[in-house]
Amino acid sequence: MSTLLQNDVGEISSAIASVLGVSLDEMTATTRMQLDKYPAKVALCHLLHSRGHRQTTIAHLMGVGKSCVYAMLHKHDAMLYGDPLYKRAFGAITLRLANGEQGISSV
Repeated sequence: MSTLLQNDVGEISSAIASVLGVSLDEMTATTRMQLDKYPAKVALCHLLHSRGHRQTTIAHLMGVGKSCVYAMLHKHDAMLYGDPLYKRAFGAITLRLANGEQGISSV
């Protein structure tokens, strides 16, 4: 895993864990049957992809196929506009990431 990917995964998974209470190990070890972890996986997938990481890399990290990453990226859009709880949680995650980035850049 590249250093940039490690840094992004650490930062994003920390924000997700603080908002949703799901650790990186839980996100990467879950199956489709564990629906309580699914929003965290979708958010991780979307945020990594929005930072420029390839679907193949994300699939390898999460232990899923590339087609699952593609589906999660589309699921993010559907959940963002159709699920108010996900929209609220995702907003809190992005706010934590923005605050963390501001803290790093102001130093």
